[in-house]
Amino acid sequence: TVNGAVRRADALGAAAILVSVALPGNIRTQFYPTRTEAPTFSLGQQDGAALRALVELNGPAPRVHVDLDVEMVAGLQTANVWATLPGMTDEKIVIVAHRDGWFEGANDNAAGVATTVVLAEYFASLPRERRRRTLQFVGTPGHHNSARVGVEWIEDNAGTVLDKTALLINAEHTGAVDLYMLGNRFSWSNRASALMWGVSGSPALGNIATDAYETFGVSTLVEAGGPVGEIRRLEEIVPAVWLIDAPEYFHSDHETAATVPAKGVEAVTRAFAKIIDEVNALELDELQRR
Repeated sequence: TVNGAVRRADALGAAAILVSVALPGNIRTQFYPTRTEAPTFSLGQQDGAALRALVELNGPAPRVHVDLDVEMVAGLQTANVWATLPGMTDEKIVIVAHRDGWFEGANDNAAGVATTVVLAEYFASLPRERRRRTLQFVGTPGHHNSARVGVEWIEDNAGTVLDKTALLINAEHTGAVDLYMLGNRFSWSNRASALMWGVSGSPALGNIATDAYETFGVSTLVEAGGPVGEIRRLEEIVPAVWLIDAPEYFHSDHETAATVPAKGVEAVTRAFAKIIDEVNALELDELQRR
C-alpha cells in the first residue's frame, strides 16, 4: 500500500498478509507484485469486514488456513504482434497497445486494443495517397506480469524499429465509466472518466493533441501528468502522446465490458485519428523536443 502497511507486516514476520480493498462490491483485485516474503492476498471489502469481525470477537483467536497453488510452466514463448499499413514514405507513426490483462481486462486493455484495431481499419479504408507516413500497429505482451518482454524488445532495438518515427501513440485504458462513491456504494454516470495524459515532443505536437481531445469531447485532467504506461522510456526517444486512467475497477473482476462506455472509446479513437492526420502535415523536426 502507499503507506507501507504491507511491507511493515512482512518485516514484522507475518506468515501471510490479507489486504481488504475498501471499495464497495466485494471486489476481487489483482495486486502488482508486493515483493514480500509472505504470500499476500487481496480480499473484497465484505470478506475483509467478516474477517475483522472474527478477530474482534472475545472468543479464541481465529485461524486462517492458506493454500497457495502455483504452477510454473517452463518453455512458454510469446512475441510482439506487428501490422504495417504502408504510406507514401518510410517515415512512421507507431501505435502500441499491450494485449494482456487481468480478469476480463475490459478497459485494461481490451479498450486500447479496440482503439488500435479501429484505427487500422479506418486508415486502411483510405487511399494510400492519403497516408503520408507508414502506420505500424504493435500488440505487446508481458505488461501485467512485469516482464515487459514486448516493449523491452522495442527498447533494445529502438535504433532500428523506431527509426524515422514521427509519432508514437500509446493506446491504453481508452475508456472507463465515471464513478461516484455515494456512501458505501458506487453510482455510475453516463460518461467516461477523465483521463491522465501527456505529450513528449514539440509545443506544436502538444497543441495538436489537446485540440483533438477538445474537438471530440475527450475528458482529461487539466494538467498533464500521471503514468505513461506501456511506452514509458520509449517516449524519451521519439515524439509521443498518451492517455491513460486507473479507475476504481482497475485490475479487478468488476472491470467488465459494462464498465467501458462505447462513446468514451470512440471519442479517444477519433481524437487519435485526428492527431495522426495533423501530425502528417508536419515535418519530423517540427514534432521533436526543442
